[in-house]
Amino acid sequence: MAKGAAQPEPALMLMEPPGWAPGVQHLPLGDYSNAPVVLLDWQDYQWAIRWRWQWVASKQGRNRKHKVYGRRNVDAGTQRAGFQRRQEWLWLHKEICLRAHGPAPSLFHTIADHRNGQTLDCRRENLRWATPSDNRQNIAVTD
Repeated sequence: MAKGAAQPEPALMLMEPPGWAPGVQHLPLGDYSNAPVVLLDWQDYQWAIRWRWQWVASKQGRNRKHKVYGRRNVDAGTQRAGFQRRQEWLWLHKEICLRAHGPAPSLFHTIADHRNGQTLDCRRENLRWATPSDNRQNIAVTD
């Protein structure tokens, strides 16, 4: 390469979940090049790109596998004098499960479960409503 010539831009290295499928849309959870990427169906991708999503790591309990989820902040009410507005989180996988499968079938089905255990795979076919006991069957324990 000639002296003073422009160096090529390095390729973006996005964190891709296992099972990357062709034809699936990729939504980065953040504004930087190495942000985790979520797999979405086309209609959910078109819906989700209207907001800025961020990632959050979840590691509950001892020796549990580290998982990443997408969420966004929403305003949960009106502001009163002297008080800040209350903020709530909308979870990407729960919103897509609601869009794909409708409301939970019972009060016990409170969890939008990832069938394959990959929290970054938010395709409709991978999400289902589950009870906490259904979801506990998917918990992976690390060494």
